[in-house]
Amino acid sequence: MRKAFDEGREIVLWHEERPAVLKDIMRLPVLGICTDLPELMRPVTGGEERFG
Repeated sequence: MRKAFDEGREIVLWHEERPAVLKDIMRLPVLGICTDLPELMRPVTGGEERFG
């Protein structure tokens, strides 16, 4: 990751659904994390629509 950042690149993590892994990678300085379970990324709060 450090080499990519040093070269001016950004990192997107593609497809993760394991809660423990998401918890760890959300601490990394990445551009984005793709998942089919966005509710694991952050809690849904009032006023936001919930799907499922």
